[in-house]
Amino acid sequence: MRIILPKTRSLHRQAAIALFRALLSQCRALPIDETLRGQLQNVVRHRFRANRSLQGTRRIQLSFEAGYTAIDLLDEAVAGDVESTGRIQDYLERVPDYMKRAPKPKPLPVKELPHPTALFEPPPEKKFLNVFPRKHVEGIRKVPNFVNASQLPFLRWKKPQPENVSRVIRDLYKQRIKRLDYVHQLQDYYIPLAQYEEDWDMHLKREFGAVEGSRDREGWVKPMKEVAWDIERTVKEKDEKSQVLMGEFLDIVKREKELAGEEKEDRKRKAKERRAANKRDALLVVESGTKERERAGA
Repeated sequence: MRIILPKTRSLHRQAAIALFRALLSQCRALPIDETLRGQLQNVVRHRFRANRSLQGTRRIQLSFEAGYTAIDLLDEAVAGDVESTGRIQDYLERVPDYMKRAPKPKPLPVKELPHPTALFEPPPEKKFLNVFPRKHVEGIRKVPNFVNASQLPFLRWKKPQPENVSRVIRDLYKQRIKRLDYVHQLQDYYIPLAQYEEDWDMHLKREFGAVEGSRDREGWVKPMKEVAWDIERTVKEKDEKSQVLMGEFLDIVKREKELAGEEKEDRKRKAKERRAANKRDALLVVESGTKERERAGA
């Protein structure tokens, strides 16, 4: 039977949090000394922390009823009722000192650092392209999976994926998006704006002759188009290298699959040979037993 803790239910949590906030709010509004108000708020915090893991329906009901009774008492004290204020002060005198102090904060979970091999780049002799395809493996060969992440091909061989691989993929992807966005900005905004500047310079030149500061040699558009062409050329070169790398990775996967198939057939052949050898040994044992019985009968 599955047990569902009340603190994991949304309705229970909403009711408890609403009661907790109402109690703290009324504690702050009490017409008493500020130190006593802070102590009363700490008592509320300790009570809620102690009852956080309650499971019995009856115990939870009693806790909520006690909270609502406290709310009524606080409301009367805030409204100016002297008797209610005195009851609250008498209660604070009877409360243990540790409950009047602020509860210690819950320690944050310690995040485990990844293994060093998942952070740093491996040496050249252990890099993927220098190791795969593997000539021999211990046990059953696991074929790597080819992944194409937005024109960034790579092979996923094991989980968890090394952090340095994820970091490189993220950086390359952000770099590619940044270049393409810059080209679009040049084509959609800056180059048309530069064209307007050239048109304005030509208009001034026709009206007033040469204008100081105007770009008669190159103009405004050509430099920006050259920047856009350079970035597009860089992106194209990167994509071509990715295509080459993609072909290498696909060849690795193909060769790994072939080797995995060969090793599987080899395991089947060896298993068949073992079964045949075991069968021969069993027949020899049976024949030996039969001969022994025949000699004994003779």
